[in-house]
Amino acid sequence: MNTIEKSLDSKVLKFADDLKVVRIIRGRHDQDVFQADLDKLVEWSEAWQMKFNLSKCKIMHAGRVSSKHEYEMGGQKLEQIEKERDLGVVVNSRLSSSDQVVESRKKALRMLGAINRNVTYKSEEVITKLYCAYVRPHLEYCVQAWSPTYEKDCWLLERVQKRATKMVNCLYSMPYEERLKKLGMFSLRYRRLRGDLIEVFKFVNGQHSGYLKGMFEFSRENRSRGHQHKLVMKQSRTRLRQSFFSRRVVGHWNKLPGDVATAVSLASFKIRLDKYYTEKGLVHKYSWD
Repeated sequence: MNTIEKSLDSKVLKFADDLKVVRIIRGRHDQDVFQADLDKLVEWSEAWQMKFNLSKCKIMHAGRVSSKHEYEMGGQKLEQIEKERDLGVVVNSRLSSSDQVVESRKKALRMLGAINRNVTYKSEEVITKLYCAYVRPHLEYCVQAWSPTYEKDCWLLERVQKRATKMVNCLYSMPYEERLKKLGMFSLRYRRLRGDLIEVFKFVNGQHSGYLKGMFEFSRENRSRGHQHKLVMKQSRTRLRQSFFSRRVVGHWNKLPGDVATAVSLASFKIRLDKYYTEKGLVHKYSWD
């Protein structure tokens, strides 16, 4: 049994070494190499009797692609798609979050409509609890991976929460920011930033062991201002790239006061972070311009 396991491990490791996790296609040579990788996958699956469901194997061309090359597995051409759902998140060929924003908004509005139809006593406490438990999770599911890039997408999500706060009868005529203060809620824009900063705090304090490694680099510049955990701000040419998690959060993190960034615990960090942005008057604002 041990011999079989060692043999299996060595073959899997060799197979992993032969295939790259990420391969950039720049020309005909790269296309041929990628096709060879697909052929190796087919050979491996047949050798271990773990055949792929080819109807679920698809190709998505992302980036500035002038010609979309066709690939095949097991003699069958792979379907070319413009968007695909992966772990509940819609990814498109432009790497834009707009499609995911639309899907999240639809789910949240369906749930909000169900609450509106079936709940008669719409008090502040009832609506707040139902919204936070059943509606807002749809707007924030895995949001660090697909945070909206454009203002129109941000507003599409914020309008769902705006509609939810209007369901409280006594607050209907109040401005949106005043309704949030009355209900003890934050704007979705601030909640997304808050979630980003919490993940960075975990990374800085070694609470992330895997997926954030390689995303951030600590700054080596010695400056008297700010805190000692500043990160390197990498350059990005496109707005889409600037909206990626590893880019968009660095500026906000580096601007935090020292007593916030160097908090001794996550609970203390959240309290100090909310206090800092409350004093700046941003926790209830949709637009920070």
